[in-house]
Amino acid sequence: MSVSVENYFECEEGQAKLFKLRNASGFGADISDFGGIIVSLFAPDKTDKLIDIVLGYNDPEEYMDNTPYMGALIGRCANRIFDSKFPLDGKEYHISENIEEASLHGGHKGFSHHLHKGETFETPEGVALKLTRTSPDGEEGYPGTLELEVIYTITNDNSLKIEYRAKTDAPTIVNLTNHSYFNLNGTGCPSVKNHQIQMNADYYTPSSESLRPSGEIASVLGTVLDLTQSKMMEECLAELPAGFDHNYILNPECKDLKTPAAIVSSLSSGIVLKTFTTEPAIQIYSGFCLADSKLGKNGIPNEQFSAFCLEAQHFPDSPKHEHFPSIILRPGEKYKQTTIYSFSINIQEEV
Repeated sequence: MSVSVENYFECEEGQAKLFKLRNASGFGADISDFGGIIVSLFAPDKTDKLIDIVLGYNDPEEYMDNTPYMGALIGRCANRIFDSKFPLDGKEYHISENIEEASLHGGHKGFSHHLHKGETFETPEGVALKLTRTSPDGEEGYPGTLELEVIYTITNDNSLKIEYRAKTDAPTIVNLTNHSYFNLNGTGCPSVKNHQIQMNADYYTPSSESLRPSGEIASVLGTVLDLTQSKMMEECLAELPAGFDHNYILNPECKDLKTPAAIVSSLSSGIVLKTFTTEPAIQIYSGFCLADSKLGKNGIPNEQFSAFCLEAQHFPDSPKHEHFPSIILRPGEKYKQTTIYSFSINIQEEV
């Protein structure tokens, strides 16, 4: 195992650092204390070559204006809160609106755009980075002072384990996730159409064109969204012009962290990604809005549909729907969430 730390870039809150964590085989991640961003994630392909499988920027300072949330820690509330307000204990709270008719991923300056305190240590599982930050009462309109702790562990068996912990001094809402963009062919490859995807999810939450949930719980079975059996991403994208941006409700057995919630594999690299999570849902996003003016790694532009996200979280706009799993956190309670991205190799030739 190895750990190294270097200065990354200067931001408003101070010097951002880059923590490089590796296990004995070289698998590992580069993670910044700015935004908790997974800048790079190195996994071995079928030739045993380590390749970087998450998208990012060529210039580190571009992460300060990270509108696609590349690799970022998302909070205080992931996904969308529509009309930028929510009810809690008989009171209505107004939070910052950073997209049309909604607050997205924590507002104008969520956890993805703040500097956190970093500390590395070793565990029996592997080498770890702990990030901590205090989100003050009223930040982006959210009530309560929130004490945040996120631990990234690079395990000995080639997994990235992310543990989220939080506590509050007043009732609030919390929904945390990570927003890494994966391409199992390697960063800079133009498409994920040759990826296979499978979800352990029989239901999803339908939404409008603006992604506002209707409140309905609907079956995916027999629809274009049915991923209960492995499908080629190319087949899915042919039927979904805007790609995936859907909240899949995970089947109950996934909560044990032994049953994969999602399995994605690349026929080119042979890399298989299995996602395990304690969360009730995963938002799949296939990068419809990825292309922008910023250059990706090695000066190669990030392209539409060149990556996918598996955002383990609670449902979007949860406070407006009492039958959705609650995201309310109260004093004396502890928010806990664990998501594991586990990597292996499947030797299968691309057709």
